[in-house]
Amino acid sequence: MALTERQEKIIGYLKKNRYSKVKELAKIMYVSDATIRRDLEEMSKLGLLERNHGGAVILQSSDEISIYVRMTSNLKSKEEVAVLASSIQIPFRTVFIDNSSTAYSWALHTNLKHKTVFTNSIVLANELSKQEDINIILLGGSLSYNSNSLTGSLTNSLIPNFHFDLFVCSCTCFSIDGVYESSIDQSTIKELAKKYSDKSILLVDRTKFNRKSTYKTYEPNTFDYIYTNASNELIMPYKENNLNIINE
Repeated sequence: MALTERQEKIIGYLKKNRYSKVKELAKIMYVSDATIRRDLEEMSKLGLLERNHGGAVILQSSDEISIYVRMTSNLKSKEEVAVLASSIQIPFRTVFIDNSSTAYSWALHTNLKHKTVFTNSIVLANELSKQEDINIILLGGSLSYNSNSLTGSLTNSLIPNFHFDLFVCSCTCFSIDGVYESSIDQSTIKELAKKYSDKSILLVDRTKFNRKSTYKTYEPNTFDYIYTNASNELIMPYKENNLNIINE
């Protein structure tokens, strides 16, 4: 289930204020108390917040939105980027694919037969396991409830034992000065995976442009290829900074 624009605003407000009453949210969002209660119940079922008497409190883990929410949010936009990037002509035998929903889509649109796929995404590993002739290595670690991925010190310690021909990832936000993540665990994993990869691809749908999040993970110019469905006007400043950014 995808979050509505109002529900995303509610999450943003709760992240800043930690807790809010129903009446307060209803006033801010210009809707009825009943509408807010329905929104909170839906988001509670997705593990994004905890309902309590008269309001809701944000969960500590919700800095990283549920993978199942991310997989349905801006789906068409992410699919466009994934399909565009799947045509890239980079020879590789090993690839690290991150836990992002856009990279998940890329993997489903790319011929990975006879490749070795490394990932910390349980959802991706499970999906690829349905196909023949793909060697899948799921890195161990602590299971993250929201992201349904493996993270932490064990995961981080395993990555330097491998070499990847290709690294494919997305991000939370993208701006001219940095590539950002909302989770320190995912940020660290991506930093390491990129460090031990020969080539790297960043997938950024148009909704992530000119925004910043908590953890600056990379400089944009460290990626070999950046694929997006953003307009020529939107990506022009990035091209002027000599980024290899592709939107067609």
